[in-house]
Amino acid sequence: MTTISPDLQRHWDAISPLLSIRSEQDYDLAVERLNIFSTRLGRMSHPLYTQLDTLGAIIRDHEQEHHLLPACGGADVLRFLMDEHRLTQSDHHSV
Repeated sequence: MTTISPDLQRHWDAISPLLSIRSEQDYDLAVERLNIFSTRLGRMSHPLYTQLDTLGAIIRDHEQEHHLLPACGGADVLRFLMDEHRLTQSDHHSV
């Protein structure tokens, strides 16, 4: 039987909450952490960047399982975005 050192256990206790999402509150916190970490770490050469990637993968897996997007076409998406931004077909801006 392998024993876990107290030092390893202490570190595991600190990071294990980052490695699972069991509720919507956990999900919201994970997304918030990802945004904060990505802003602070910024560059791929940072030693903690792989943990950022891991957190992103955990969030993506949770979203694929629990936040399914409805099947819809381009017109449906456009209609949703127009409604969301209170736009009509006569609203247009020159580019």
